[in-house]
Amino acid sequence: MPDSGESSEYGAGWTLREWRGKDGLRLRARDWKPNTLATAPLQDILCLAGLSRNARDFDPVARYLSAHGHRVVAMDYRGRGASERDHASQDYSLPTEGEDILLGLEALGIGDFSVIGTSRGGIHAMLLALQIPERVKAIVLNDIGPKIEFQGLLRLSTIIGKTMREPSRKAAAERLKSTYGDTFTRMNDDDWHAFARQLYTETGDGVQLDYDPALANTLNDLSSEDVPDLWPIFNSLPDIPLMMVHGENSDILTNETVEKALEARPGMALLEIPGEGHAPLLWDETSRSKILSFLAATT
Repeated sequence: MPDSGESSEYGAGWTLREWRGKDGLRLRARDWKPNTLATAPLQDILCLAGLSRNARDFDPVARYLSAHGHRVVAMDYRGRGASERDHASQDYSLPTEGEDILLGLEALGIGDFSVIGTSRGGIHAMLLALQIPERVKAIVLNDIGPKIEFQGLLRLSTIIGKTMREPSRKAAAERLKSTYGDTFTRMNDDDWHAFARQLYTETGDGVQLDYDPALANTLNDLSSEDVPDLWPIFNSLPDIPLMMVHGENSDILTNETVEKALEARPGMALLEIPGEGHAPLLWDETSRSKILSFLAATT
């Protein structure tokens, strides 16, 4: 799982793209060009990560989709990955990030597009479908739905911003295994090292998580009243193809919520991921191929 722009078995590598938020902050994205030899119809696919995650989350699925003829753009929100950190941590918010995304769409020349949104990215995907419904062609919601479980958010509040640094990649992999091993039960040691490469970046004396620790402020003093009710947004989505990806062991998206979402949206596709929690990694061939088939059917 190379963390570079080099070509791979699944096609061409990525280009780092840049634009600015309305406050001038430098924002960046990885842009995978489509494989021109592929026979699948081309479309632009926007990938949006979770709260503390970055564009590297999408490397495997992006390479796969680009090899089948799609352009894929994975954005780093402000304060994450290759984008600049914001001294005003209150701007680590859905409204400000939403403005950044819209500016990025224009700067990167993205017209009509489909979205793969993981967790927080799925919320952004649904908001985009309400803001610019004529441009959003399909949505893949990765372990997010119309209800977010409070206990899952509480768990995240004990993790995000708390232990940012490790002395080595090996130590980082071991920490990830100890933190997530109960819900990601199918991962081996190589997988945990690959996961560490996605989440951590090199420093002079080890590795650190690739986000601004001030993100922890978004979960401070969390109460059940702070959990947003996403049902009004979900029920207002336009009549476009929708897929929900559900991690078997997720504490953010429950089986009950999935069932209710299917009742509210009978035509929604469902992809269940065994042995994974929040949020599914989308590394495996089955997940990637099913997402490809879903998106190909929307063109």
